[in-house]
Amino acid sequence: MTRRKWFKAAVVALAKRAKAGDVVAQNSFGDALRAKGNYAKAARWYLKAAKNGNADAQYNIGMCYACGRGVSACEAKAVEWHRKAAEQGHEMAHEMAQNIQISQGLRYYFGDGVMVNKAKAVKLLRQPAVQGDVLAQAFLGFCYHLGEGVAVSKAKAVKWWKKAAEQGDADAQYELAGCFINGEGVSANTAQAFKWWKKAAVQGHAEAQYDLGVCYDKGEGVAVNKAEAMKWYRKAAKNGDAEAQCTLGFCYVEGDGVAANTSKAIAWYRKAAEQGNVGGQYNLGLCYHNGEGVAANKTQAVKWLRKAAAQGEALAIKALKDLGVKIKE
Repeated sequence: MTRRKWFKAAVVALAKRAKAGDVVAQNSFGDALRAKGNYAKAARWYLKAAKNGNADAQYNIGMCYACGRGVSACEAKAVEWHRKAAEQGHEMAHEMAQNIQISQGLRYYFGDGVMVNKAKAVKLLRQPAVQGDVLAQAFLGFCYHLGEGVAVSKAKAVKWWKKAAEQGDADAQYELAGCFINGEGVSANTAQAFKWWKKAAVQGHAEAQYDLGVCYDKGEGVAVNKAEAMKWYRKAAKNGDAEAQCTLGFCYVEGDGVAANTSKAIAWYRKAAEQGNVGGQYNLGLCYHNGEGVAANKTQAVKWLRKAAAQGEALAIKALKDLGVKIKE
Protein backbone atom coordinates (compact mmCIF):
# COMPACT_ATOMS: atom_id res chain seq x y z
CA MET A 1 0.00 0.00 0.00
CA THR A 2 1.38 3.38 -0.96
CA ARG A 3 1.76 6.07 1.66
CA ARG A 4 -1.07 8.09 0.13
CA LYS A 5 -3.43 5.11 0.10
CA TRP A 6 -2.46 4.27 3.67
CA PHE A 7 -3.23 7.83 4.78
CA LYS A 8 -6.58 7.79 2.99
CA ALA A 9 -7.50 4.47 4.60
CA ALA A 10 -6.45 5.80 8.02
CA VAL A 11 -8.63 8.90 7.57
CA VAL A 12 -11.60 6.72 6.56
CA ALA A 13 -11.09 4.60 9.66
CA LEU A 14 -10.83 7.74 11.83
CA ALA A 15 -14.04 9.10 10.32
CA LYS A 16 -15.85 5.86 11.10
CA ARG A 17 -14.67 5.89 14.73
CA ALA A 18 -15.42 9.60 15.07
CA LYS A 19 -18.99 9.15 13.83
CA ALA A 20 -19.39 6.30 16.29
CA GLY A 21 -18.67 8.75 19.13
CA ASP A 22 -14.97 8.08 19.85
CA VAL A 23 -13.85 11.48 21.20
CA VAL A 24 -10.15 10.83 20.60
CA ALA A 25 -10.95 9.90 17.00
CA GLN A 26 -13.14 13.00 16.65
CA ASN A 27 -10.21 15.21 17.62
CA SER A 28 -7.80 13.28 15.39
CA PHE A 29 -10.25 13.43 12.48
CA GLY A 30 -10.36 17.18 13.01
CA ASP A 31 -6.55 17.21 12.77
CA ALA A 32 -6.70 15.29 9.49
CA LEU A 33 -9.27 17.67 8.04
CA ARG A 34 -7.24 20.69 9.16
CA ALA A 35 -4.14 19.23 7.48
CA LYS A 36 -6.11 19.06 4.23
CA GLY A 37 -7.14 22.71 4.64
CA ASN A 38 -10.78 21.97 5.45
CA TYR A 39 -10.93 24.22 8.49
CA ALA A 40 -14.72 24.46 8.79
CA LYS A 41 -15.20 20.67 9.00
CA ALA A 42 -12.16 20.38 11.28
CA ALA A 43 -13.71 22.93 13.66
CA ARG A 44 -17.00 21.00 13.73
CA TRP A 45 -15.25 17.80 14.79
CA TYR A 46 -13.07 19.60 17.32
CA LEU A 47 -16.22 21.10 18.80
CA LYS A 48 -17.92 17.68 19.04
CA ALA A 49 -14.93 16.22 20.88
CA ALA A 50 -14.54 19.32 23.01
CA LYS A 51 -18.14 19.16 24.16
CA ASN A 52 -17.51 15.52 25.04
CA GLY A 53 -14.66 16.58 27.34
CA ASN A 54 -11.54 15.93 25.26
CA ALA A 55 -8.84 18.37 26.44
CA ASP A 56 -6.86 18.35 23.18
CA ALA A 57 -10.02 19.13 21.23
CA GLN A 58 -10.91 21.90 23.67
CA TYR A 59 -7.49 23.39 23.04
CA ASN A 60 -7.87 22.98 19.27
CA ILE A 61 -11.32 24.57 19.05
CA GLY A 62 -9.99 27.35 21.25
CA MET A 63 -7.25 27.95 18.68
CA CYS A 64 -9.87 27.94 15.91
CA TYR A 65 -11.79 30.70 17.69
CA ALA A 66 -8.57 32.59 18.46
CA CYS A 67 -7.42 32.55 14.81
CA GLY A 68 -10.80 32.61 13.06
CA ARG A 69 -10.11 29.36 11.21
CA GLY A 70 -13.23 27.39 10.37
CA VAL A 71 -15.29 29.59 12.68
CA SER A 72 -15.74 33.31 13.21
CA ALA A 73 -12.98 34.66 15.42
CA CYS A 74 -14.17 35.09 19.00
CA GLU A 75 -11.68 35.70 21.80
CA ALA A 76 -14.27 35.08 24.51
CA LYS A 77 -14.97 31.57 23.15
CA ALA A 78 -11.24 30.97 22.65
CA VAL A 79 -10.62 31.77 26.31
CA GLU A 80 -13.62 29.68 27.40
CA TRP A 81 -12.40 26.54 25.61
CA HIS A 82 -8.76 27.02 26.55
CA ARG A 83 -9.79 27.36 30.20
CA LYS A 84 -11.77 24.12 29.98
CA ALA A 85 -8.70 22.37 28.58
CA ALA A 86 -6.46 24.00 31.19
CA GLU A 87 -8.71 22.69 33.97
CA GLN A 88 -7.83 19.22 32.72
CA GLY A 89 -4.11 20.00 32.92
CA HIS A 90 -3.48 21.07 29.34
CA GLU A 91 -0.46 23.39 29.79
CA MET A 92 -0.53 25.01 26.36
CA ALA A 93 -4.20 25.79 26.78
CA HIS A 94 -3.54 27.46 30.12
CA GLU A 95 -0.87 29.68 28.58
CA MET A 96 -3.02 30.55 25.56
CA ALA A 97 -6.03 31.43 27.70
CA GLN A 98 -3.93 33.78 29.78
CA ASN A 99 -2.29 35.40 26.76
CA ILE A 100 -5.61 35.99 25.02
CA GLN A 101 -7.21 37.39 28.17
CA ILE A 102 -4.27 39.73 28.79
CA SER A 103 -4.41 40.87 25.16
CA GLN A 104 -8.14 41.59 25.59
CA GLY A 105 -7.47 43.54 28.76
CA LEU A 106 -4.79 45.69 27.17
CA ARG A 107 -7.01 46.42 24.16
CA TYR A 108 -9.78 47.67 26.44
CA TYR A 109 -7.26 49.74 28.38
CA PHE A 110 -5.77 51.45 25.32
CA GLY A 111 -8.89 51.40 23.13
CA ASP A 112 -7.25 49.26 20.46
CA GLY A 113 -10.12 48.30 18.16
CA VAL A 114 -12.66 48.69 20.97
CA MET A 115 -14.02 51.54 23.09
CA VAL A 116 -11.78 52.33 26.04
CA ASN A 117 -13.12 50.56 29.12
CA LYS A 118 -10.55 50.52 31.89
CA ALA A 119 -12.86 48.83 34.38
CA LYS A 120 -13.25 45.93 31.95
CA ALA A 121 -9.50 45.93 31.36
CA VAL A 122 -8.87 45.52 35.08
CA LYS A 123 -11.44 42.73 35.28
CA LEU A 124 -9.77 40.85 32.42
CA LEU A 125 -6.26 41.32 33.82
CA ARG A 126 -7.09 40.28 37.37
CA GLN A 127 -7.38 36.51 36.78
CA PRO A 128 -4.04 36.19 34.94
CA ALA A 129 -2.46 38.35 37.64
CA VAL A 130 -3.81 36.10 40.39
CA GLN A 131 -2.47 33.10 38.49
CA GLY A 132 0.99 34.64 38.44
CA ASP A 133 1.32 36.40 35.10
CA VAL A 134 3.96 39.08 35.63
CA LEU A 135 2.71 41.49 32.94
CA ALA A 136 -0.82 41.42 34.33
CA GLN A 137 0.50 41.94 37.87
CA ALA A 138 2.62 44.93 36.88
CA PHE A 139 -0.24 46.47 34.91
CA LEU A 140 -2.68 46.05 37.78
CA GLY A 141 -0.18 47.90 39.95
CA PHE A 142 -0.34 50.88 37.58
CA CYS A 143 -4.14 50.76 37.51
CA TYR A 144 -4.40 50.86 41.30
CA HIS A 145 -1.70 53.52 41.58
CA LEU A 146 -3.40 55.83 39.05
CA GLY A 147 -7.00 54.89 39.84
CA GLU A 148 -7.72 53.70 36.31
CA GLY A 149 -10.58 51.21 36.15
CA VAL A 150 -10.51 50.91 39.94
CA ALA A 151 -10.44 53.24 42.94
CA VAL A 152 -6.97 54.52 43.81
CA SER A 153 -5.25 52.23 46.29
CA LYS A 154 -1.54 52.75 46.82
CA ALA A 155 -1.43 49.70 49.08
CA LYS A 156 -2.89 47.45 46.34
CA ALA A 157 -0.51 49.00 43.83
CA VAL A 158 2.36 48.00 46.10
CA LYS A 159 0.90 44.50 46.47
CA TRP A 160 0.79 43.87 42.72
CA TRP A 161 4.09 45.59 41.94
CA LYS A 162 5.78 43.53 44.65
CA LYS A 163 4.46 40.29 43.11
CA ALA A 164 5.74 41.32 39.67
CA ALA A 165 9.01 42.67 41.12
CA GLU A 166 9.70 39.38 42.88
CA GLN A 167 9.38 37.67 39.49
CA GLY A 168 12.06 39.99 38.09
CA ASP A 169 9.99 42.62 36.27
CA ALA A 170 12.25 45.69 36.08
CA ASP A 171 9.42 48.23 35.67
CA ALA A 172 7.64 46.85 38.73
CA GLN A 173 10.92 46.90 40.68
CA TYR A 174 11.41 50.54 39.74
CA GLU A 175 7.87 51.54 40.73
CA LEU A 176 8.06 49.58 43.98
CA ALA A 177 11.26 51.46 44.89
CA GLY A 178 9.45 54.73 44.27
CA CYS A 179 6.71 53.67 46.68
CA PHE A 180 9.30 52.91 49.36
CA ILE A 181 11.13 56.22 48.87
CA ASN A 182 7.87 58.23 49.00
CA GLY A 183 6.04 56.14 51.57
CA GLU A 184 3.13 55.47 49.20
CA GLY A 185 1.10 52.42 50.16
CA VAL A 186 3.94 51.29 52.41
CA SER A 187 6.10 52.76 55.18
CA ALA A 188 8.95 54.85 53.79
CA ASN A 189 12.15 52.83 53.74
CA THR A 190 15.20 54.10 51.85
CA ALA A 191 17.04 50.79 52.24
CA GLN A 192 14.16 48.98 50.49
CA ALA A 193 14.03 51.66 47.81
CA PHE A 194 17.75 51.20 47.20
CA LYS A 195 17.33 47.42 47.04
CA TRP A 196 14.62 47.51 44.38
CA TRP A 197 16.22 50.27 42.33
CA LYS A 198 19.41 48.24 42.24
CA LYS A 199 17.55 45.14 41.03
CA ALA A 200 15.97 47.16 38.21
CA ALA A 201 19.22 49.01 37.45
CA VAL A 202 21.25 45.87 36.89
CA GLN A 203 18.64 44.85 34.29
CA GLY A 204 19.37 48.05 32.36
CA HIS A 205 16.41 50.15 33.53
CA ALA A 206 17.68 53.69 32.82
CA GLU A 207 15.50 55.55 35.32
CA ALA A 208 16.42 53.08 38.06
CA GLN A 209 20.09 53.51 37.18
CA TYR A 210 19.74 57.25 37.66
CA ASP A 211 17.91 56.89 40.98
CA LEU A 212 20.49 54.37 42.15
CA GLY A 213 23.15 56.95 41.32
CA VAL A 214 21.27 59.48 43.47
CA CYS A 215 21.21 56.99 46.35
CA TYR A 216 25.00 56.61 46.20
CA ASP A 217 25.45 60.37 45.70
CA LYS A 218 23.24 61.43 48.62
CA GLY A 219 23.69 58.42 50.90
CA GLU A 220 20.05 57.33 50.72
CA GLY A 221 19.69 53.71 51.79
CA VAL A 222 23.43 53.16 51.35
CA ALA A 223 26.70 54.84 52.35
CA VAL A 224 27.79 57.78 50.18
CA ASN A 225 29.99 56.57 47.34
CA LYS A 226 30.73 59.15 44.65
CA ALA A 227 32.49 56.66 42.40
CA GLU A 228 29.42 54.39 42.38
CA ALA A 229 27.18 57.40 41.88
CA MET A 230 29.12 58.41 38.78
CA LYS A 231 29.12 54.83 37.52
CA TRP A 232 25.31 54.64 37.62
CA TYR A 233 24.80 58.20 36.36
CA ARG A 234 26.91 57.30 33.33
CA LYS A 235 25.00 54.08 32.68
CA ALA A 236 21.68 55.91 32.88
CA ALA A 237 22.96 58.79 30.73
CA LYS A 238 24.26 56.41 28.07
CA ASN A 239 20.88 54.66 28.14
CA GLY A 240 19.23 57.98 27.27
CA ASP A 241 17.93 59.18 30.64
CA ALA A 242 17.79 62.98 30.29
CA GLU A 243 17.87 63.67 34.04
CA ALA A 244 21.03 61.58 34.36
CA GLN A 245 22.59 63.42 31.40
CA CYS A 246 21.88 66.79 33.01
CA THR A 247 23.18 65.61 36.40
CA LEU A 248 26.32 64.23 34.79
CA GLY A 249 26.86 67.59 33.12
CA PHE A 250 26.58 69.33 36.47
CA CYS A 251 29.06 66.88 38.04
CA TYR A 252 31.60 67.72 35.31
CA VAL A 253 31.09 71.45 35.88
CA GLU A 254 31.52 71.18 39.65
CA GLY A 255 34.12 68.41 39.68
CA ASP A 256 31.81 66.44 41.95
CA GLY A 257 32.89 62.79 41.93
CA VAL A 258 34.85 63.34 38.75
CA ALA A 259 37.57 65.67 37.45
CA ALA A 260 36.06 68.96 36.28
CA ASN A 261 35.69 69.09 32.51
CA THR A 262 33.50 71.79 30.97
CA SER A 263 33.68 70.29 27.49
CA LYS A 264 32.18 67.03 28.77
CA ALA A 265 29.67 69.02 30.79
CA ILE A 266 28.52 70.79 27.62
CA ALA A 267 28.19 67.48 25.76
CA TRP A 268 25.92 66.02 28.45
CA TYR A 269 23.91 69.21 28.92
CA ARG A 270 23.29 69.23 25.17
CA LYS A 271 22.06 65.62 25.13
CA ALA A 272 19.67 66.40 27.97
CA ALA A 273 18.54 69.69 26.41
CA GLU A 274 17.82 68.07 23.05
CA GLN A 275 15.47 65.67 24.85
CA GLY A 276 13.56 68.60 26.34
CA ASN A 277 15.11 68.45 29.81
CA VAL A 278 14.60 71.89 31.33
CA GLY A 279 17.74 71.73 33.48
CA GLY A 280 19.83 70.79 30.47
CA GLN A 281 18.33 73.63 28.42
CA TYR A 282 18.92 76.22 31.15
CA ASN A 283 22.47 75.11 31.91
CA LEU A 284 23.40 74.88 28.22
CA GLY A 285 22.03 78.39 27.73
CA LEU A 286 24.13 79.67 30.63
CA CYS A 287 27.25 78.01 29.22
CA TYR A 288 26.72 79.79 25.90
CA HIS A 289 26.06 83.06 27.72
CA ASN A 290 29.18 82.81 29.91
CA GLY A 291 31.42 81.09 27.36
CA GLU A 292 32.02 78.11 29.66
CA GLY A 293 33.22 75.04 27.75
CA VAL A 294 32.09 76.65 24.51
CA ALA A 295 32.57 79.95 22.71
CA ALA A 296 30.19 82.65 23.99
CA ASN A 297 27.20 82.90 21.67
CA LYS A 298 24.25 85.09 22.60
CA THR A 299 22.03 83.62 19.88
CA GLN A 300 22.54 80.10 21.19
CA ALA A 301 22.23 81.32 24.78
CA VAL A 302 18.86 82.93 24.06
CA LYS A 303 17.69 79.90 22.06
CA TRP A 304 18.23 77.46 24.95
CA LEU A 305 17.13 79.84 27.69
CA ARG A 306 13.90 80.45 25.79
CA LYS A 307 13.24 76.72 25.65
CA ALA A 308 13.76 76.43 29.41
CA ALA A 309 11.64 79.52 30.06
CA ALA A 310 8.82 78.07 27.96
CA GLN A 311 8.71 75.20 30.47
CA GLY A 312 8.39 77.68 33.34
CA GLU A 313 12.00 77.69 34.56
CA ALA A 314 12.16 80.87 36.68
CA LEU A 315 15.96 81.17 36.49
CA ALA A 316 15.81 81.04 32.69
CA ILE A 317 13.12 83.73 32.63
CA LYS A 318 15.29 85.96 34.84
CA ALA A 319 18.39 85.32 32.71
CA LEU A 320 16.50 86.34 29.56
CA LYS A 321 15.29 89.52 31.22
CA ASP A 322 18.85 90.30 32.30
CA LEU A 323 19.89 89.91 28.66
CA GLY A 324 17.19 92.38 27.65
CA VAL A 325 15.21 89.73 25.82
CA LYS A 326 11.46 90.23 25.70
CA ILE A 327 9.49 87.17 26.69
CA LYS A 328 5.82 86.39 27.01
CA GLU A 329 4.78 86.21 30.67
